[in-house]
Amino acid sequence: MSEHPEEDLEQERPGRSTGPTSLAGKEISSQNALKHGCCSNRLILADESEQEWRDLLQGWLDDYQPGTQTGRSLVAKAAEAEWFLLRMLRRHKEAEQRLAAEQPDTFLWTDEQHKLLERFLRYRTTAERSFTRALNNLERLRKNRIQESDREERIAQRIQRAEAAAAAKTAKVKPEPEPKPEEPKRIFCGQNAKKNQRKIHVLEQWVEVSVEDGHAVTVLLPSNEELMEIGKAMDPPPDYVYRRFHFVGSIPAEYYWTTQDPELRERGGAGVQRMTPETWVAVIEREKQRGDRHIGPCGGNLPRPKERGECECSVCLENTRILSERTP
Repeated sequence: MSEHPEEDLEQERPGRSTGPTSLAGKEISSQNALKHGCCSNRLILADESEQEWRDLLQGWLDDYQPGTQTGRSLVAKAAEAEWFLLRMLRRHKEAEQRLAAEQPDTFLWTDEQHKLLERFLRYRTTAERSFTRALNNLERLRKNRIQESDREERIAQRIQRAEAAAAAKTAKVKPEPEPKPEEPKRIFCGQNAKKNQRKIHVLEQWVEVSVEDGHAVTVLLPSNEELMEIGKAMDPPPDYVYRRFHFVGSIPAEYYWTTQDPELRERGGAGVQRMTPETWVAVIEREKQRGDRHIGPCGGNLPRPKERGECECSVCLENTRILSERTP
């Protein structure tokens, strides 16, 4: 009972609405307080595409190819963290645009307007930290798997050498067996099966490009220096460097080299820059000398390796053709 029993009696009187009772009504009612979705744990909001989420998740699964339940769980968490980060980036941008429309001069903003933008910035910062944490957990698992596999391989080699040495001491000279007739070469023998393909080791870098106050802003996660240290700690060393672009809202003029499609330039989106570590080192050196803090072209993306599921899009097919012509 409250301090005002008459209010309790008033609430218990019959005839007052108790809210929806059907499942559909409750589902609609549960969204009444959902304004911007930054505090929501729902995976798909009304303004989001379930197919885009499935494509993003499939991209993570294709890149990491987890073979265990733990790996699949960490990949899914990393994909969700990126999905929520993209949502917060959109909301932060929408809040900036809304405030700019209300008052173009930021020096005339009220305290409430400043607090609103700061709140969306906190949402964005929290999402960025969650994404970095999920990505680091996934990379640690992959590193541990690689080290465990290498250790098992070394143990097997030692056992094999010991068995060979023991057999050499006790073996007797035996006549060489007659050569068997050569069997016809088989065309289909599983040579391209995933179990027969070597594992591709990749360095990943997130590139977020947005436009703030009419100027392009490029953010790298991790930075080039941090990614360099990660690559130095990898054993075996990385085979590829992936730069995953995300253009927030639109593609600024500094990045028109990424596409000739005017529609993509208008609405932004995602893209991948795929290159060898040697090319990446040369590219970041050129970017450093240019001094504008933006990303530049790498001279042509490498095609997606077949170990990660060959891509047959027009871009990858053209890149494969160009590389084959360069090969002596």
